[in-house]
Amino acid sequence: MKKITKRILRTFLLLSLLTIGTGNLCFAQSDNDDSLTPEELEVLESMNPVDVLKLGIQAANSECPFEIDEGMVCTKIIMEKKNVMYYVECDEILFDISTLSDASDLLKAILVEEFNNTEDPDIAMFRNMCKKAGYGIGYCFVGNKSQKKVKAALSAKELK
Repeated sequence: MKKITKRILRTFLLLSLLTIGTGNLCFAQSDNDDSLTPEELEVLESMNPVDVLKLGIQAANSECPFEIDEGMVCTKIIMEKKNVMYYVECDEILFDISTLSDASDLLKAILVEEFNNTEDPDIAMFRNMCKKAGYGIGYCFVGNKSQKKVKAALSAKELK
């Protein structure tokens, strides 16, 4: 899951830069290392964070749908009620949406682990950009048969 997330985040951030018009920089891209360069980080930090999020979401949505894990497909990413929300369709043969609904504390703990307790510089950069823009990060799990939704999010104030 981290490899896909990291690839999507890099695409998200780099396409934001190119769309805004900072494409005159040469971005190093290696097959072995998807980390952002110091120059890329500097440019991103100097930009309006809400613009970066909007354009990045647009760019990342071009990658949708993509499989997160077996039975979980990210169908879209949107800005919703001051959160960047990842909509994830869940195969209800593999996942009981009602159980997810009852496990809100666990879902929040997973978000904390994934976004606040990460050592991954790209995920930390994305988290910081969301916080700077005043947006949280969350997931909306949607049952593929019932269409029942379960949401979990960290508000901007809850992001480290």
